[in-house]
Amino acid sequence: MNTLKPARDIHRFLFSSPASFVGHVETETYLLMPAFPSGEDMRLFCTQGPYQRSFVSATLQIPEDEPAAGEPPVRNNYCWLADQLAGLLCAYYGKLIVNHGYTNWGDIFSVPQFGFVPTVDYSLPPFDGKPRAATRLPDLNLAHSARLLSGFMLAKGSDELQTSAVNASAFYQQALTLYSQRPHLSFTLLLICLECLLPLGRYADEDVYCAELLDDLSAITAEVEGGAEIVKRLKSRLFQIRRKCALFVHQTLDGDFYQSSESELNLRRASAGDIQCHIKAAYDLRSRFMHTGRSHGVWVNAMKHVGEELVSGDPVIHDPDLKKLVVNSLTLFGLERVVQYCLHRSIISTIEVSPAQPQ
Repeated sequence: MNTLKPARDIHRFLFSSPASFVGHVETETYLLMPAFPSGEDMRLFCTQGPYQRSFVSATLQIPEDEPAAGEPPVRNNYCWLADQLAGLLCAYYGKLIVNHGYTNWGDIFSVPQFGFVPTVDYSLPPFDGKPRAATRLPDLNLAHSARLLSGFMLAKGSDELQTSAVNASAFYQQALTLYSQRPHLSFTLLLICLECLLPLGRYADEDVYCAELLDDLSAITAEVEGGAEIVKRLKSRLFQIRRKCALFVHQTLDGDFYQSSESELNLRRASAGDIQCHIKAAYDLRSRFMHTGRSHGVWVNAMKHVGEELVSGDPVIHDPDLKKLVVNSLTLFGLERVVQYCLHRSIISTIEVSPAQPQ
């Protein structure tokens, strides 16, 4: 007998974003396409402003394993996989995208979890309807994510390097949810994104360790019995996270990033020659906030509505150490743009594969 119930291996979720997405992408194992509100909700969600939302229906086909003889059938919940996918799409497009949960869990119909918060900064790049400048994507078309989706569905989190990008994307997604209300935490989460991406970089000793430390390590190797093993143990404990974050950003940003801008004015921007200095200062601000509780005030949010990446002028800050860090650091607006592009490039290098064409 024919049935209108969806198949048990169909998992359908509802995503939403303050940005407007178009197009669709489809293969035999996944389908992403826009979903539309009805009635009065249509007018609310489609009017530009803090309550604007677009919706995407994400359908994944994941075969269920047959139970062993005598064992009851097991139904797997893949909401975690949809959360990862929403985070990756968020990082790839540079737009806040969240997963609201199941609409169909196989043949079980579900009600998604709603709880919309007004998007205060709806006119800024992480939330508006324009593609990000550095990514060179022509528009916010779901079809552009075909290679991402194919690679993601192929590995489903089993690849170690892919996991780095997936975890970083989750922190980026959370950073965008806190962007307006809790800029200090958003700033901190964006730097955690970079830490998650560090396994994707290449780090020579001369780039990670200062000259004095390299001389000390060389002396130990040459003059101490078993020196090579001692140096190996020491290096395993010298994580150098701050330096590696700065170096990773320097390695990842390219001409497309530096030649593009999301600022409304001709303001000072980061360059290839000074980006490592800016990342180190941002990292020091984060460490100061996390380990001492000392705030960096409103300076990370300075002039974000005109796209200021670096603090301009001479800020009135009485603490000279804090003032130096604020002047050298990226703003929240600038740091988000840097981290999003690093994520975009990392997703391309670790996850994307050519999609199989639908029959």
